[in-house]
Amino acid sequence: MLKNNKIDIALILILLTVSIVHIPVILNDFHTDDYMVLEILDDGFDRSAFLSMENPVNFRPLTNIVIFLRYVIFDKNQSLWYLLNICLHLLVVGLLYRFARSIADKVTAIAASLFFGLYFQHFEAILWLYGIVRLLAAGFVLMALINHYKYKVSFNKISLYKSYLFFGLALFCVEDAIVLSLFFSLDAFISGRQTKKKLISYGIGFFAIAALYLIIRIIALDSINPTTECFYIGAHIIKNIYAYIGWLLVPQLDHPYIIPFVGKYLPSLINYIWLVNLSVFLAALAIAWVVIKKGSNKEKLFLVFIAVMLGIAAALDSKVSSKLVYIPSIGLAIIAGSLFIRLLKWLEPKKTKYLIAIAIVYLFCHSAAINFTIIKYRHTQEQTNYLIDKLEQLDIDWDRYDYLLFDNIPGRIRIGFPLGYRFGFTKRLIDISEEVEKKLDIEIEKSKLENAGISYIFIDFSSGDPVIEKKFGGVPHPTGE
Repeated sequence: MLKNNKIDIALILILLTVSIVHIPVILNDFHTDDYMVLEILDDGFDRSAFLSMENPVNFRPLTNIVIFLRYVIFDKNQSLWYLLNICLHLLVVGLLYRFARSIADKVTAIAASLFFGLYFQHFEAILWLYGIVRLLAAGFVLMALINHYKYKVSFNKISLYKSYLFFGLALFCVEDAIVLSLFFSLDAFISGRQTKKKLISYGIGFFAIAALYLIIRIIALDSINPTTECFYIGAHIIKNIYAYIGWLLVPQLDHPYIIPFVGKYLPSLINYIWLVNLSVFLAALAIAWVVIKKGSNKEKLFLVFIAVMLGIAAALDSKVSSKLVYIPSIGLAIIAGSLFIRLLKWLEPKKTKYLIAIAIVYLFCHSAAINFTIIKYRHTQEQTNYLIDKLEQLDIDWDRYDYLLFDNIPGRIRIGFPLGYRFGFTKRLIDISEEVEKKLDIEIEKSKLENAGISYIFIDFSSGDPVIEKKFGGVPHPTGE
């Protein structure tokens, strides 16, 4: 980040801009799954937490050590946790700038870093405290890339060892990184055929590290199958590829996080969302085709980087998640910066100002969307805390019931995790909120429980406050109530 012992003013301005856009998030509270992690940490950092934290199919020991240290050092000060996320994102932006400068000119590095730093699709990775998984992994991936390219040029053994080391560390942050062994090996093989044969054996080294990681993972988790429960080949891959390719360009308008905004501010688009998403998908494919046909070798290579990382994301049988775009967008930022500079050089001097103006507006829109999301998250968190306070005032003996049924919860509130953390129990919860991916019929759910003789308490939130509508069964109270 320093060159010739001089401070890089451009990088400082980039980091300052990215900081200003994201700093409002330090006013936010804990969010959904964060409470699961908090409960695990409160109970003690045991072997299971070290290996997998809240999900037994994960193997992320390095990330989990950092999460534990964050808990020990910052206690439960969520503002400091968010600040750490911002600092890690700034580190990744700085590493991307350094990497881009090593393979391209300074202007390309500036464009790529600004694009990456203000890219709205990163919101889950930065604005969600458990998104630290992606931030840490991306940092190690970039350090591996920096040393990978150094070794290709200098054949310095220190760079070779560092590229292997940082790739290995990325694997222990998040399992998705294993597919990058394909990217590093492919790049080494292609370069080896053209220059030095030793690059081919260097590329094989990445497969060896990936294999060693898998052996360690199998031994540590005492299982060979857990990941295949989530990542596998199926019809969901086609749906996810379609969504992720479009998502790289513009967030899909029917995504659960986006559709409420569309319904409120752009209701006329509701019936045409499929057409908008299709148009965005085709536009993304058109850009990829241009890169394949007319792009530089560098641009084509990072198109492979994107494809490899999106391939593993598409294999995950779950809803499209923007946090999975964080690492692939390293390649996207390099391509975007490169294409932007090529366009500047191609346009007539008088027209370059229009392209720059469009780029500024584009980045401003991303920045505004980030802050809109920060405010949306904060509002949801405040609503959640309010409703839990109100539930506490109902003075319910929760242990008397097998199930909790909540209906008409406002917005995207996921009340189960914070409710369980606050009251110190784990109950079977069926909750229906206004903005969810899957709608349930509460009457059907009640009938199922009643027919099975399972006790429940049904609470409705349509008035804005929790109101007990029905109690069914329940363990008798010791006092005879």
